Amino acid sequence: MATSHISSLDMVETFGPRPVPEIVAAGSTKEDRSPMTLEVLLATESAGEGLRAAVAGTPWTFAEVTNASDAAESIRGMRAPIVLIDQDLAGSRWLDTLRLLRARRRGVCVIVLASPQGSAAADRRLREEVARRGGFDVLFRPFQRADVLSLLVFAYAQCRISWTRFPRVHCADVCATGS
Repeated sequence: MATSHISSLDMVETFGPRPVPEIVAAGSTKEDRSPMTLEVLLATESAGEGLRAAVAGTPWTFAEVTNASDAAESIRGMRAPIVLIDQDLAGSRWLDTLRLLRARRRGVCVIVLASPQGSAAADRRLREEVARRGGFDVLFRPFQRADVLSLLVFAYAQCRISWTRFPRVHCADVCATGS
C-alpha cells in the first residue's frame, strides 16, 4: 500500500492561504484572552531576516544561534522546542544537527530550512528524507508569511503532545485573526 507525505505547505497550497493564527492559553475566557509568546529556535547564519519579517506582529519570536552545538544547548530550557535549522548550517550537515537535537531533547520538533532542490520530485525526496530521519518538515526559500505561520502552527499542534512542561492548548483555543 503506497502512502504519501502531505506537509503543511501542501495543505496551504491546496486549501489556500489562511488568516494569521493566534494561540491563546487554555482556560482563558473570551474577554481575557491574551496571546502567548511562543519562542522558536532558529539555527542559521543567513535566513533570520526573512523569517523575522514573516512572523512580525504574531506571538512567534526567534532565539537565534549560528551552530549546531549552540542549538543543542539552547533547546534544553525551551518550553516549546521547535527548531528551524538551516540545511547549510556552518560546520554541520542538517542530518547531523537533526540527530544531535533529537538525542539531546525528547519531542524536539525540527524543521529544515532549504533552497528549492530544482524539481518537485527532488523537493519531495528531501521532505521524505527529513521525515524518515525524525524531522518534522522542510520550509523552502523564499519564505512566504502564510507558509511560515501555517507550518509553525501545524508543528506546534502536532509536536506539543510530547512536551511535558508546556501548557495545554486545545484546538478550540486557536483563534483565527486577520492579517
